[in-house]
Amino acid sequence: MFIAARGSFRALIWAALWLPLWVSLLIGMGGCESAGRAEATPGEGQAAAAPRSAESKGATSAAASSAPGGAAPGAPVAASGAVGPALEGRRIESNDGSYVVIYTTRPAPIPTNETFEVDVVILDARRGQALVSDAELFVDAAMPHHRHGMNVVPVVRKTNDGGYVARGMLFHMPGRWELYFDITRRGATERAQDVVFVD
Repeated sequence: MFIAARGSFRALIWAALWLPLWVSLLIGMGGCESAGRAEATPGEGQAAAAPRSAESKGATSAAASSAPGGAAPGAPVAASGAVGPALEGRRIESNDGSYVVIYTTRPAPIPTNETFEVDVVILDARRGQALVSDAELFVDAAMPHHRHGMNVVPVVRKTNDGGYVARGMLFHMPGRWELYFDITRRGATERAQDVVFVD
């Protein structure tokens, strides 16, 4: 009887220690349906877009139009020909190839254990890279090698210029992080992801 009780006690202690970790992993992997989803908020677009000079806007458009089929991943690009944000930043493609995600972080580089924001533009890769502003966006991050995500759930909002901004991102430790952009449109979800190293 004493041995059985002792084993049950160990199981109880193990569950108490590991259960919060598993719950945070499930939430970090998208288990929470409402938190971190994009919500439209009027009047927010002007604050979310990074200020840029007319000179840099022209340079961005020239760079985007001169690269055949778009710029290489990681190159500064802009949504050419689209009415909306002309966001320079890192360019990644979704896993199924339907979307191109262009993002920048504020501040850059990403600080350790301090909040930051991610400005995002989504382009439809199958329709001439037209601006996508009717999608639902979920932004998250994880450290797969450490088997944990962020300790916070960011809030994603649509901006008036057709982009998105994720606020409240926080990488609580240095190392290799994976940044996830889950794009839901017309009943289908597709993920774009990128690897980020934080010092």
